[in-house]
This record gives sequence, structure tokens and C-alpha cells, in this order.
Amino acid sequence: MNINDIPDAKAVLLFLYDRHPEPQTGAMVSRGIKKSVYLTLVRLNKLGFVLKIKEDIDPQREERPPRTFYSLTGKGLREAYCLRLRQAESTDETERGLPPSPATG
Repeated sequence: MNINDIPDAKAVLLFLYDRHPEPQTGAMVSRGIKKSVYLTLVRLNKLGFVLKIKEDIDPQREERPPRTFYSLTGKGLREAYCLRLRQAESTDETERGLPPSPATG
């Protein structure tokens, strides 16, 4: 399995990349890309693109369950950076009236 097999994986990686290094909750990511992305985050975590960080709190004292935050790993940062570059190249080609290159779209 790779990120092309995971629905919304690219959108999630780019969302986290744009907010790096600040970890985001699943709810923050879902609101940001306007879709439920919990399964996507789980899959990206299993593939090593995303780090899952459980908040270290006392649930009774805080009167709420601990939140789970997500952040890009080194692998995730590299992939998101490449996605952003391809996106920029595609935009640049489109603005100049060129068709997208095979590598970008």
C-alpha cells in the first residue's frame, strides 16, 4: 500500500505540512480539509508518514479524555515537500499556458 491507495492522503499530508511543526488533532485536520480523515491518519501512521502522539493528561482531573495529535515524520515531511513542489510546478506550467508534465499530473 502507498499513499496513492489511501483516500485523501495527499490532502492530509499537505495540511500537516503547512502547519508543521505544530501537531494537529484529527478534528483539526478534518475541519481543515472538510472531510473525516481518521482512517486516513491511521493508515498514514502505519506506513510511517505520520506520528501519532497521545496527550499526557489525567483524564479525571481534566474532566475529558486525552486527545490524540498527529505530526509528520521525516518520511512524511519529505513526501509532503515533494507533493508541494509538484503542485507548484503544475501551477506554474498552467499559468504559462503549458499542459501539466507527465510527472505532475
